[in-house]
Amino acid sequence: MIALLIMGCTMVDNPTTTVGPGVDAPRLSEIDPTDPAFQAALRDVSPFQRELMADGEVSHDELQRAYYATISCMEAKGFHVLATDIDVEGNYDWSFGSPKPGGFETEEDLEESGSAEAYDECESEYFLQVFGFYQITHPVELPPDPYDAITSAEVAECMTELGFPVTQPVPVGTAEWHLRLETMPAGSGLAFRQCESKILSPGS
Repeated sequence: MIALLIMGCTMVDNPTTTVGPGVDAPRLSEIDPTDPAFQAALRDVSPFQRELMADGEVSHDELQRAYYATISCMEAKGFHVLATDIDVEGNYDWSFGSPKPGGFETEEDLEESGSAEAYDECESEYFLQVFGFYQITHPVELPPDPYDAITSAEVAECMTELGFPVTQPVPVGTAEWHLRLETMPAGSGLAFRQCESKILSPGS
């Protein structure tokens, strides 16, 4: 069975978000809800979302209202919805099943169902701007990258012991390690995970 799967996650520390066509809103701490520019931006937002954003902030409770209103909108259009809760960081996932018994059997069934169009309509009416506004006013602070120079050297030594020598310079940082692994022989990814577990989670 095929379903339209949607996943979302909050953005990381970005200074602005668009709340209307061509209008950027600053951070929550800088927003004056009486500011004419903010009021002008709100006029281009659906009435439902405008109400949630009118005071210059979106709480998690308000984000949930928008989220579940979108789900209700899809259900009202005849689609079955399977969804997780939306957490305080803005992470969620949901899938929309066919209104027909048996679900979507093929990709063509999915396309012809109009589920993507229905989702766009519901998201635009109830969720999109509220979610974007919440993302940018509740930035997530990422933990430090575990692959500093010392840890990277230990991982490289471990991989060499497993038969996958890491050429110099040893990559530093998660992204750099992933790029390096793409150039290494088959099996190096598994060796990396083994070393990662050994060094970063020695008791697990």
